[in-house]
Amino acid sequence: MDDLTKGYDGMTKDGFFGGLEFLSGNHAPNCKTWVDTAYDCHAINLAWSGHLFYRLGDGRLLRLDAPVVWWTLPGRRYRYGCHDGEPWEQRWIAFKGPRAEGYVASGLLPDVEPPLARPADPGGYVEAFDRLLRLLFTPGFPRVRAVHELEGLLLRAAAPGAYPAPRLEGPLERLMERLREAPERSWDFHQEAKRLGMSYSRFRQRFKALARRAPLDYLIERRLDKAAELLRGQALSVAEAGARAGFEDASYFFRQFRRRFESGPQAYKTSFAYPPAGVSRS
Repeated sequence: MDDLTKGYDGMTKDGFFGGLEFLSGNHAPNCKTWVDTAYDCHAINLAWSGHLFYRLGDGRLLRLDAPVVWWTLPGRRYRYGCHDGEPWEQRWIAFKGPRAEGYVASGLLPDVEPPLARPADPGGYVEAFDRLLRLLFTPGFPRVRAVHELEGLLLRAAAPGAYPAPRLEGPLERLMERLREAPERSWDFHQEAKRLGMSYSRFRQRFKALARRAPLDYLIERRLDKAAELLRGQALSVAEAGARAGFEDASYFFRQFRRRFESGPQAYKTSFAYPPAGVSRS
């Protein structure tokens, strides 16, 4: 996420409109990430095109079709993003402070499950979202106006429950989630097909139609994603990261990693060792 504050102290300067700190925000027109984290702040998100998959805590995996607004609260575990290789267009703004906590208490940012809404006027909503993003990236932006714009976004989102029921995942989507969560396991897709009551050819055909890739290719991608995550976040050697992600052959891991990330795993690891000051890894 991009840092918007740059040391700006506006928490107590704005009187009635104080108590809110803008942390980050951006527009990602071709988002392919997968988020799995518990935040220490509040955020409002807009999926403008495409679809994404969403899971709150240990709840069911949902498919969200754009346009849809969802918000996050501190201390909850959220998992959402690209689950089938298809990107979506996302905008987000993160913030914190006593005023944000008041939004929750007053119901402006309601603590509901699932925290989803469809904008009543999608075109006007995305324009307002972009207006606030442009404002936040203006040096020395007027905070009072930014607070007004944010609260307008919260007010314009439809009441919880107005969003049509998200589609629950089917058996193959549940399998995809299991592959994402534990790609290092030794998976037998013939057995998975049998468990789902399908011939292997039918299973492979339906899996490929859903994931846009064959089961083994999907598994290799998830293993590479896990290896990349391990290289970014832990003091592991390249060989250890590959092995923990499920690759038994180191040379095969190196070749596949370079093909997917256009960089060898060691160079990739080094690029995340010492991020420039002020640059977030998220």
